[in-house]
Amino acid sequence: ADYHVPDRQIQILGNDAFVSSGTETFTVIAGNQRPTLSARFTDVFQRQRDGSWKIVHEHVSLPPATPPVAPK
Repeated sequence: ADYHVPDRQIQILGNDAFVSSGTETFTVIAGNQRPTLSARFTDVFQRQRDGSWKIVHEHVSLPPATPPVAPK
């Protein structure tokens, strides 16, 4: 699979937390097909007592569907 984050944004909340958000695209292998999917994500990271970072909240959603264009 191919994975790409074209527009990651980082928001620092203090010395022990930050938010990473943006869009991600990935290509999956589904038999002979290789569909590319896009999603929006938000990850909240928190520094742990041992100094490591852990995602303490994550949200992923698909972009809203594009309404079909009505024929003229």
